[in-house]
Amino acid sequence: IGVAHDITAAKQAEIELRRLNETLELRISERTAQLESNEAQMRAIFETSHQYQALLNRDGDLLHANKTALAGIRAEAADVIGKPFWETPWFAATDGMRDTVRDAFIAVMRGDEVKTEMLLQLPVGERFFDFAMRPLRDQHGTVIGAVPEAVDVTERRKGEEALRQSQKTEAVGPLTVGVR
Repeated sequence: IGVAHDITAAKQAEIELRRLNETLELRISERTAQLESNEAQMRAIFETSHQYQALLNRDGDLLHANKTALAGIRAEAADVIGKPFWETPWFAATDGMRDTVRDAFIAVMRGDEVKTEMLLQLPVGERFFDFAMRPLRDQHGTVIGAVPEAVDVTERRKGEEALRQSQKTEAVGPLTVGVR
C-alpha cells in the first residue's frame, strides 16, 4: 500500500517565502546603508560647524556638543554630557546666565524659539554671542528636547566699536579746528 502526497504547493510556497526573505533582507540592507549615510552627513555638518551647537533632552541635560562648543570651554564631551545645560562651563562663570538659559529652555519646551545676545565669561576669555535655542520635535510634532546654538560675534563687535570710535574722532576733528 502506498500513500502519495502532492507537496508541489508547499514547495512553491517555501521558494516564494525564501525569495521574499531575500528581497526583504536586501531592502533592509539598502535602507540601513541610506540611514547610515544620512547620519554621517548630519554628523559631519554638526561637527564641522563654526557655531557652538548642542543637543538637549527633555530635561535640559546635554546629550551632545560639537567640537567648536567644547573648544570654547576647553573641555571634553565627558566633562559636560549628562549635566543640565545651564550648569555647564558655558554659563557657570557668568552672573545670572544660569537662570537666563534655564528660562530659555523652559520657553523652548513650550514650543517657543528663543534668540538673544550674550556676553559670556568662558575659559577662552570674554566672548559675545548671538544665542538661539529652538525646540527639537519628534515625527508627531511633540517637543522632545532642544537645540541650542551660538555664533561668536566678538570680533565683529570689536570691529563695530573701533568704527564708532573712529567716527567719533572724525567728528571731533572739525570741531577742534574751529576752536583755534
